[in-house]
Amino acid sequence: IRRRVQAQYASIKAKRKRAGAAVRPPMFKQLPRGATAKEKKAKKGSKPGMTEAQVKAESNAMEVIRRRVQAQYASIKAKRKRAGDFHL
Repeated sequence: IRRRVQAQYASIKAKRKRAGAAVRPPMFKQLPRGATAKEKKAKKGSKPGMTEAQVKAESNAMEVIRRRVQAQYASIKAKRKRAGDFHL
């Protein structure tokens, strides 16, 4: 049985070796009949994503959320410590 398995493994290995490396799919220069070309997106010029004021406002909002979460964690920690069930 062992020789048969080894022979099967060797034949699989040989098949893989003959198959060679994977080849990139072909790139066609022309569109197929009936197909329409995609519209090219116009690149946006020098318009940034967010203004400085928007960045600052978002940063402040994130800071408020962070402080709120820290306060929640502190209250949970204190409550568990009082109950004697502190394992965080």
